[in-house]
Amino acid sequence: MLLCRPGCQPASGAESASTTTIEDKWETRFAEQLDEHERALAQERERSFETLRDKTKELKAIRKMNMDLYENWSRSGMSLELSEKTKLSAALEMKIADREAISRKLHNTVQELRGNVRIHVRLRLFLPSDGAELMPENPQSVMKFDTFAYMITTNVGSPHTFKFDKIYSQFDSQEFVFQDVSDFIQSAVNGYNVCIFAHSQAVSGKTHTMQRSGAKFSLIVTSYEINNGTIRDLLTVKSDSDVKHCIRTDYRDRNYVEGLDEVDIDFDRAAKQVDKIMNLTARNRSVDRMDMNAHSPRSRSIVTLKIHGYNEAQDTEGERSLNLVDLASSERLSRSNATGDRLKEAQAINKSLSVLAGVFQALAKKSAHVSYRNSKFTFALQPALSGKKVSQCVLGTPVRQIKSTRR
Repeated sequence: MLLCRPGCQPASGAESASTTTIEDKWETRFAEQLDEHERALAQERERSFETLRDKTKELKAIRKMNMDLYENWSRSGMSLELSEKTKLSAALEMKIADREAISRKLHNTVQELRGNVRIHVRLRLFLPSDGAELMPENPQSVMKFDTFAYMITTNVGSPHTFKFDKIYSQFDSQEFVFQDVSDFIQSAVNGYNVCIFAHSQAVSGKTHTMQRSGAKFSLIVTSYEINNGTIRDLLTVKSDSDVKHCIRTDYRDRNYVEGLDEVDIDFDRAAKQVDKIMNLTARNRSVDRMDMNAHSPRSRSIVTLKIHGYNEAQDTEGERSLNLVDLASSERLSRSNATGDRLKEAQAINKSLSVLAGVFQALAKKSAHVSYRNSKFTFALQPALSGKKVSQCVLGTPVRQIKSTRR
């Protein structure tokens, strides 16, 4: 029996068929527009990467020209008089400065085309200590492409597909991973604030991943941790660990942590000095035995390299920072069995990670207000997260923890 409102007439068969036809037309039109939009996006993406390839080739060519200029300079200096040497030196210095300026601009353009914020994933090898009973019933698979990387995890239930900027397999070495980081180091020298995060659940290998021209540069290193809202200097002796460190804002409106020990780096011994600082940072960090990890870091450690550059010939100077951030392990409270102070630490860690996620979302949406002050962690890193910056996040994942990885 067909019911209708009082005073209305039931739709005839012809009217019903007409309505169905209109709906079909709208569905077809919507599908066509969606396909057209996807094709346009694919074409725009291809044009962007074609531009990226051209800029990269141009950058390599300019770097080669710089090397040729230096070689010509050194060769010609042997046979010229002092006055001619001085003139040639000044002319070549100007050419080299111009080439380096173009090189910096192209490098920054390439980095911006690749994305100022990138997400890389590194898979961790299965370890005997994980226990054979923890191995997933079905293996996981990783697919790599030249341009886009997808990770497909297959376990009980339907497969899940995730898209990242790059994926490192279980067998990629530290040196291979660091090759991608070198571009970020160059960006820091070129005047960008750089922040490299390592984040994942516990026992995924993020701490393992983190530890390993005419201008004059100086380099200063600081290292500190934020644990349960308290900032502690990691380069001081244990007896000085009770000193309170506050976050201040300088005359340039940049945030900094007050009272940290600063280490001046000698470029002749830079590698050894920085390696020593990283090892000292690892030893002094707050760790505790948890059910998921016998030596689980309970804090976020931040190693900051302040780069100050001065070009006497051009009378220009600048200062930027490179921040190496090892985030505290993200653990589900139900699995870590944390109680008391450890429970408070875990809750503080989860809160700071949520604030960091909110900051990234606000930056992505270009919101007028970004809540840096909701956490000491994001407030301290505000100069590196806002303005002229480049950020890279390396996500570590052990091959056995599929559910935590998906979350």
